[in-house]
Amino acid sequence: IDYVHSKGLTFGLYTSGGKTGCMPNRAGSRGHWQQDAQSFADWGVDWVKMDWCGGSDVHGSYSNMSKALNATGRPISLNMCEWGLQSPWEWGGNYAQSWRITKDHAGTWESTKAAIKAMMNIPREHGGRPWGWNDMDMLQTGNGPQSGYDPTPGYGPATLTEAEYVTEFSMWAIAGSPLLVTTPIMNCTMEEASADAAAKHAIFEAPCTVSLARQLSQTSCIVDDSFGCFGTQGNKTMWVDASRSGHGGDADKGCRGIFICDGVANVECNPQTPAGGNPRH
Repeated sequence: IDYVHSKGLTFGLYTSGGKTGCMPNRAGSRGHWQQDAQSFADWGVDWVKMDWCGGSDVHGSYSNMSKALNATGRPISLNMCEWGLQSPWEWGGNYAQSWRITKDHAGTWESTKAAIKAMMNIPREHGGRPWGWNDMDMLQTGNGPQSGYDPTPGYGPATLTEAEYVTEFSMWAIAGSPLLVTTPIMNCTMEEASADAAAKHAIFEAPCTVSLARQLSQTSCIVDDSFGCFGTQGNKTMWVDASRSGHGGDADKGCRGIFICDGVANVECNPQTPAGGNPRH
């Protein structure tokens, strides 16, 4: 936990409202509210997700954990997870800082649409506020098919595309949902998340290109002398020196022509000024 904090990150931990958690052989907090809360605080935990497997008395259980966490004196964010079954957006703020509104989210487009639809169905007056947020569940952005998945919702392995990842992350942010990244960051590498992203990055970083298609001036147009470009596809600029010989002579007597810029044809750069008119570019 100290290592996580040293990186400027917060540390989250999981428990459940039953005697066991949703995964086999994992202990829950039922009947040990104060003991568990104090342990979380002593360890330096910042965020606690309390699931609902094996739970009973949803209001009483979340109230018990909320009071126990507050009694430790350490600021700890409590996330309720009763899967939105009892409209927690109407009462969750009494106990927690965020609450799940749906069943588990998986890395598929069907699951993503279902979470967005669930959020959009919540009345506007319960749309979230400081210290009280509707949780659309943890993000799947960037996990890819290699990530594990919970078979319970029935969505199957992750199949989200690059565009769907962008949509997921954007809609979670627009809706004010907590942005909880599920990627195991200790295993992250410098490689791109997908071949699609790598290809886009390569295009973005590719150098600009420009060539002369037809010369309009008497002065010769010479690449990198009287015309050229600089930058990459993500931030590029074409330039033409319209002065004589490209070296600061008389205006309007330098290079003018029609160019091909990054594969786009018929780009005219002709700063010659017609009588009574404006320069053409």
